Amino acid sequence: MKNNEIVQLITFRMDNKIYAIEISHVREINRVSYITRVPKSEDFIEGVMNLRGFVIPVVNIRKRFNLELENGNKAKKLIIIDYEDSPVGLMVDEISEVVKIKRDNIE
Repeated sequence: MKNNEIVQLITFRMDNKIYAIEISHVREINRVSYITRVPKSEDFIEGVMNLRGFVIPVVNIRKRFNLELENGNKAKKLIIIDYEDSPVGLMVDEISEVVKIKRDNIE
């Protein structure tokens, strides 16, 4: 990959910081629906959910990054990504936008 290559990223906000995922890894963006808790799982795993017949794990990015948990029922979004050929839901606060940026400008 060239450093001046243009990549598309989906950006999302957590605690007033912007993070991004390369769009080629994203399957879809969805709303959080019913999540079933999994006993004895890592704290940052919210549980699993059924997405059109597929059971996928849901990771709470706020917990994974050790960010302060919010009070209230703020609507959360899920970014469904492919991780090692399996879908995983990433629970984020807010989806911002899709941006195009040179790879060498990414921190």
